[in-house]
Amino acid sequence: MASIVKIDFVDFGPVRVIGKEVKAKVDEENNPIPQFWMKCFEDGTFRTLEAIASDVVNPAYIGWEGEYDPNSGVFSYIVGMFMKPNTPVPDGFTYRDLPACKMAIGWIKGEEPEIYMKGMDLTIAAMREKGYEYDDAEGYMVEVYTCERFVTPQNKGEKEIILDYYMPCKRL
Repeated sequence: MASIVKIDFVDFGPVRVIGKEVKAKVDEENNPIPQFWMKCFEDGTFRTLEAIASDVVNPAYIGWEGEYDPNSGVFSYIVGMFMKPNTPVPDGFTYRDLPACKMAIGWIKGEEPEIYMKGMDLTIAAMREKGYEYDDAEGYMVEVYTCERFVTPQNKGEKEIILDYYMPCKRL
């Protein structure tokens, strides 16, 4: 069962998210996001981003989710990395500039796919316990896949892994 094992509140940004984008729908039976990740691994997306390593803010791969349309249920999902502000965007890539904000970082431990389905709710509950709430004016959330907590344990065959879940927040 997925659980939150840690929550931190940090001053974050500004950063530029650079990556490849797909539109997804919340209630889709066929979630395009896992296949989109595979496409990004196969097409050299991360090799291109890592080639501009001097501009990388955090070496982890990310899934940025935002621009949710409540009428259609469609949102944008960017597979990429956090980069320094004003980093040139490679051809064929997209970006979003994220202003400085207070960021809640929840560590969601559990098995896939439950960590993805429960990450937001667990992080929001932990924020509230600490006197914060999601800042929906920012309009995004980010899944952060660290080597230390996600990739390495997964490669070792561990069933329980930790997904870092970033959510802009503000005091209640």
